[in-house]
Parts: sequence; structure tokens; C-alpha cells
Amino acid sequence: MDNLIAKIQEFPKVWELLSSCPLDILTRIHYESYKGKNFRLYQGGVYEEVYIILSGSVRVFVMDAEGKQITLALYGESNLIGEHEVLEKKPFSASLEALTDVEVLKIKAEDYIQWLRRDNTFSNKIISSLCDQLYELTNQTAKYGLADTKTQVMLTLCSEYTKNHSTKLDKKFIFNSVAASTRSIYRILSALEQEGIIAIQDNVVTILNVEEIIAMRREG
Repeated sequence: MDNLIAKIQEFPKVWELLSSCPLDILTRIHYESYKGKNFRLYQGGVYEEVYIILSGSVRVFVMDAEGKQITLALYGESNLIGEHEVLEKKPFSASLEALTDVEVLKIKAEDYIQWLRRDNTFSNKIISSLCDQLYELTNQTAKYGLADTKTQVMLTLCSEYTKNHSTKLDKKFIFNSVAASTRSIYRILSALEQEGIIAIQDNVVTILNVEEIIAMRREG
């Protein structure tokens, strides 16, 4: 138990999340670590646990009609996995795969549900998280359902710049985040580079004209 608490305290966001967890539930939480891509959960699967990420990066994605993987989000420290599905024993609507080594806390469904019932602070955080995810889902639906390929690319660039405050993006992430053929995405990126909006070198896309990216986001 002391070892678990010491481990959790290494991650301030997670420690804050668990700060009001009932002690009897805390003692039943398990620590697990996974190498590389060995941590996977599948779209359509029904799971009996909730996970809290301590460290590492986990990609959330769905498959489109042509079998292409579309990245919806990247999860990291303090993100929960399965926190909504276990309440009604629903299958996962997306798949998850670790991009790096990851450390997680695993909570049995019945303990998670008891935690929600007994800890108002925690339940309010989950409600807030659900609202954020619904808002993001609305944005994603608009992006993939209504936007053309160029708009999707621009929205992806803007979204990542806004979240990470970095002008550099992994080119592979862009391809995984846009619901279009590889050829179409290459064509859009090349056009944006010719317009001076981005620069491409190897696997890195650098935003050169942040104002244009943000303006495109507002228009979308």
C-alpha cells in the first residue's frame, strides 16, 4: 500500500485525482506497466476495468469505412480510460494503443462505481470530463462529417498548436487524424507548403503562419 501511494505521488495530476478516494477502494487499485505497444484495448470490446494513465502516451482511434485508422486523441497523465463504458457495460466506441511505454492504475468496475457514489469530488470531476468529451466529439463530428480534406488538415494543425503550444507536429499524426486518402493529404500539405503556411522536413511539419491557421479554424 505504501509503495502504491509513493508511486502515485510521483504524478501530481493523478495524486490530485485520487486525493479523496476512499481508503478501502484505494487499497484495491493495482499498478501495472507495459512496454511499447503491449497496452491495447479494442473498439467493440467490453472491459471490466477502468484505467488511469500515470505516464506514457496512448492513442485513441477509430477505423473509417475504408479501414484507415483515424486518430481522435492522445491520452497522457491523469486521463481515464473506460470511465463511461463500465457504468452500463457498453463496448468501447474506439480503440486505444500505447505509443510509448506506459504506467497505469487499474480499478475494477465495481470499485470504480462505488468510488463515484461515495466521493462527490471525484464524481464531479467525471461529470466535467464527460462534458469536455462531448464538446470534443461535437467538434470531431463536424470535422469529419462536414469538412473537406484541406479544412481537416488545417483544423488538425490548429488544434495541436492550441493544445501543445508548439509549431512542430509529427507528419504521421496528421495523416492519422484526417479522414482522407494518403495521396489527398500529401497534396494538401504540399499546397500549404507552397503557400508558405507550413514547412515539411522529413517527418516533421512546422507551422510558419500561425495566424493563417487560426483564421482557418475560425472560418471552419
